Amino acid sequence: PPQVLILYPQNITYNPVQTQLNYTVSDNFALDKCWYSTNLGITNTTITCGTNVTGLDSGQGSSTWIVYANDSAGNVNSSSVSFFVDSLLPTFSGFVESPSNGSAYVQGQVYRFNATISEINIRSTGVEFNGVNYSLQNVSDVFIFNISNLAAGNYQYYWWANDSAGNFNVSGLNYYSVGLASQSVTSLLNANNSNLAVTYPQQINASYSGVNQTAVSININGTSLNAGQNYTFAAGGYVLNYSASANQNFSAFSALLNLTINRAISEVNLTLNNTNGNITVVQGSSILLNGTLVNGDNSARILLYKNGSLINNNTNEASNLTNFTS
Repeated sequence: PPQVLILYPQNITYNPVQTQLNYTVSDNFALDKCWYSTNLGITNTTITCGTNVTGLDSGQGSSTWIVYANDSAGNVNSSSVSFFVDSLLPTFSGFVESPSNGSAYVQGQVYRFNATISEINIRSTGVEFNGVNYSLQNVSDVFIFNISNLAAGNYQYYWWANDSAGNFNVSGLNYYSVGLASQSVTSLLNANNSNLAVTYPQQINASYSGVNQTAVSININGTSLNAGQNYTFAAGGYVLNYSASANQNFSAFSALLNLTINRAISEVNLTLNNTNGNITVVQGSSILLNGTLVNGDNSARILLYKNGSLINNNTNEASNLTNFTS
């Protein structure tokens, strides 16, 4: 019978689509005809014996090509070859990021990244995250990458995949950010998170509660206060500023509370001849009028009047020996 041998393609995996069929054929008798099939004999194409075939299209995946020959004695023989073609690049889709892009920093947080990689002949995969290459876990062609404790900041990464035919591909560059977390600080004024109004000389105490990540400073009208310490201030209006600076993972904190210190009511004691209360005197007698500061500023002046006329004034105490003629 005819001796048929396919030289190309061979029984291997090819990257490009195969377009050529090379073979040899010989016989002790005269060759009658030759033909080939690229679909297991469903369709046959006659060729000149010994002439290679070009212009074919193997497509992707597995193919079996067969060359047949018969001779003038009616003997038939064939040669076949099976091969695989993969010229398609791996593709990427179904990207998932958790927590979502831009979420605030959480200590100990596990960040999860998923992608679907479509490839029938996958060999190796990975992700390059911020310049470091990491391996992936494959669950039904969903590839998973986890990383923990990312600091607040901006990151970039891409997925990559390689198949057994040498087709290598990468996803587009992805960007992921972790936002600054807020500091859990509550400003307190006399143990309450609210503006405060008191009456002099009531003391005030500025403090804070919660968890601060950086040092908290408190100042009143630009003057620094010690948290938790009692202070006495003069009557007036004040603004307390609570602040903490930012760090790598937490944003700055700032809060304002208003303080109003109202004036206290002054109190003066009046005595007549050292007697508290009204007295009766003989016309033409002189009595000692004395006004003494009981409650008020030490610098306050006592104004002493008789029938609407100022007869003396002094700080803290004012006296006058006054004659009553009528």
